[in-house]
Formats: sequence, C-alpha cells, structure tokens
Amino acid sequence: MGRKFMPWLLCAAMVTLMGCAGGKGLERPLDKNVIALDETGPMSKGMSTPPMQSIYYNFDSDGIRKDQVPVMEFNAKHIKTLPGKVRLEGNTDPRGTNEYNMSLGERRAQTAKRFLIYLGVPEDKLDTMSFGEERAFHGPADYVLDRRTDFVAE
Repeated sequence: MGRKFMPWLLCAAMVTLMGCAGGKGLERPLDKNVIALDETGPMSKGMSTPPMQSIYYNFDSDGIRKDQVPVMEFNAKHIKTLPGKVRLEGNTDPRGTNEYNMSLGERRAQTAKRFLIYLGVPEDKLDTMSFGEERAFHGPADYVLDRRTDFVAE
C-alpha cells in the first residue's frame, strides 16, 4: 500500500518545495520598456522623484545588479546637483515576514547609499529608510517591480 502513495507523496513534496522557493522561476524578467535609458535618463515605474529613477533587485537580495549601475550613475550625477538631501527608500515584495522585509528594505537602501558614496555623492546628502512591503503596488506577476530602492528629494 505504501508504494501506491509514494509517487503522489513525491509529487506533493515537489510542488511544496517549488512554492517555498518563492516562485522565482515564475517571475517575468524586467521588460526593456520598464527600465530603459533615453536621452533624458532612465525611466521606470518606481516612486522616485524625477528625473531620478528607482533601482531594482533580485529576489531576497540587496546587491546592486549590473543592469542597474547606469541608473545609479545617472542618479548620482543628479543628486550632486541638488541643494538638499535625498532619501533612499528600500522596498520589498510582500513575501516574507514584516520584520524580515523591513530589514531587507533597509539593507537595500544602505547598499544604494554606499554605492552612491563610491560614485562621489557626499554622505551627508543621503538618508535611508525602509518601507519593507508596505508600498508594494504590484500583483504576484510583477513582484520584481516591488523589490526596489526609490530616490526621493527631501
């Protein structure tokens, strides 16, 4: 009798494990129309103060992706010209606990801050804040757009 249920048990275990992986394989890659550079700078769907643009992260990561470096460079140039400060606001998709997402959002904002300092932005022009999952505004198919740092002029 145990052998009859083994294939079903194995199938159920695989489905469960795929769900626990966060559905990474089911996410759509960023569309080139969502993040692209034009003659005025990068364009995206985040909540940044124009012309600054949001940067996006891989699932469960706070590392700056290579494709986001041009956006960071553009933002750094703009921030250097501003008279006031810029707040870096870390965001996550809704997966994970509130506590974990607040921490991940802060790590994302801090990573962006360190990168901007590396690009020559004075540290005293930058503040950080985490919103965690509180400002997620996309459905599951677009979680990739919720994993971002926004750049907001204060």
